[in-house]
Amino acid sequence: MEIKGDKRNAQDIKRTRLLKKYNIKKKENLDQVTKVLTQRVSAKTEWLSRCRKRQNKYYQNKLFRTECK
Repeated sequence: MEIKGDKRNAQDIKRTRLLKKYNIKKKENLDQVTKVLTQRVSAKTEWLSRCRKRQNKYYQNKLFRTECK
């Protein structure tokens, strides 16, 4: 028994899902969506770097309190 797959490749399927998800119908909408998504990614990376700095600071303070050498 053979399983018949879809003739579209995975890249086309992903593309159509993304177009539906962000309601992209024109080239201008695509540019706008990419700008918004890049801003979201940069905001998230800034947030992560702040969290890592804070975590490192807490760790250093804890080490200093326990080992004052």
